[in-house]
Amino acid sequence: SSGINAEWPLRPGFDSMRESFVMFKLGFDFYMDNNVLEPSTASGFTADVEQALAYVEQQLCVHAVGECDPTDSVILGCNCVNAFQEQSKIECAAVPCTLFSIVKSSGPVLKQLVEEDSWERLAEIVLDNFYIPVTTILCYCPGAFSATATCAADYDGQLFMFMENGTDIEPVYREVIDKLDLDTITEVVETLFTASCGEIDGVNCYRRHAETIVETVRILANSVNTEYDPTACDTIKRHQALFEDYMNAWDYSTVDSTELKKYVNRLVNAFLNMERANICDEDCAEYFADTFYGCCAKHAMEVFSSDRMQRKVMKVLKNVYKLVSNDEKFPNVNKAIKKYYSIYDFEKFCGSDITVYKEVNDMCDAIVA
Repeated sequence: SSGINAEWPLRPGFDSMRESFVMFKLGFDFYMDNNVLEPSTASGFTADVEQALAYVEQQLCVHAVGECDPTDSVILGCNCVNAFQEQSKIECAAVPCTLFSIVKSSGPVLKQLVEEDSWERLAEIVLDNFYIPVTTILCYCPGAFSATATCAADYDGQLFMFMENGTDIEPVYREVIDKLDLDTITEVVETLFTASCGEIDGVNCYRRHAETIVETVRILANSVNTEYDPTACDTIKRHQALFEDYMNAWDYSTVDSTELKKYVNRLVNAFLNMERANICDEDCAEYFADTFYGCCAKHAMEVFSSDRMQRKVMKVLKNVYKLVSNDEKFPNVNKAIKKYYSIYDFEKFCGSDITVYKEVNDMCDAIVA
């Protein structure tokens, strides 16, 4: 079994991973069964949830086309509605409504999640019913990202009026939004997301990406299964000590603001050591190339690691750091970030001794030539 009932000896990294999942799953199941789901209804939701969903649907869907009426746009506000209506594709004006329809029809899907324990199956349910439909919509309507930024920056809806302490929260919200570099954040998010849109050599890239997520979850499940071969390529147990080092590197409890550079370096080094042991393992490189590396992955990695994206990501990090830290000076973590990006070229990362990634690169270059 690779479900949440699999046992695992008490080890820092694996044990914390397994216990965190078990606690999250138990909490999710309890909340769904006691607050959200009702088997006797057609929607699968309780009457209270149905009523709330009906109200939100009316708010999000009434202004998909036509002039916005501020009195009817409590949730989005007319600035947001207009931003979506101004997209080049007319059907993209309905993106908020279309995305919400996925939520409204999700009662049976949530019930499946409650009833399922297999890690891989849980991942498949989430990806098939949420990730793929949402990605299909946003790949067709990439302008939704800039429209959403407008919604945040120029919000003129009335949600704060209905929130407890809303009059106190709104000024804080405005202050945070004013300090965020929304243009750069939007560009980074849109670029990272849309890098998986489209097809390469007949392969739908975001569906291929979903498959790799399921395989990653399967690897984690194998790693907490005591009966699974610890030397197999599809388990972290093969390099258990390095995984535990990486998990422990996340511990921020003893780090103060003056040690942030040291913390980031420690985290990056632990991550790269673990990944090098996995994907550059001579016995397992072919498995990782077949499973995780292909033309879609290569393209996305090239987009992620381009000089422009590296500059934009660093700009976002500095922007967010100033927002959450009392220290005005951003720590010099440029070398650590540059080092992290080295993994986005598997061929160079693993060196000439591992040839399978060069073979994939050559094949993909020939396809797009």
